[in-house]
Amino acid sequence: MGAVFEPFRGDYDCDLLFVNCGTKDHLDPGQLRSFVQSGGCLYASDLTSGLIAEAFPRAFRFHGSGKTGKVAANVVDD
Repeated sequence: MGAVFEPFRGDYDCDLLFVNCGTKDHLDPGQLRSFVQSGGCLYASDLTSGLIAEAFPRAFRFHGSGKTGKVAANVVDD
C-alpha cells in the first residue's frame, strides 16, 4: 500500500487514520466526522464503539463491546 506510519499529533492531516482500541490519543468526535465526510478513510478497531457512535450518531447500532480479561493460550505457529 505504501502507507507510512506517523503517530497521531492531534490533527487530521492524513488520508488514512487507524484508531486502535485502548488508544490514549484524544480524538474529537466532530473532527473525526469531518475527516471522514471530507474523504478521509477511517479504520476503527474494537472497543472504539463509543467514539464511533458519538462521531456518527444513528449511523451504527452497536450491541456492546467485548469484555477485557486474560486468556490462557498456546502459540502453535510462530
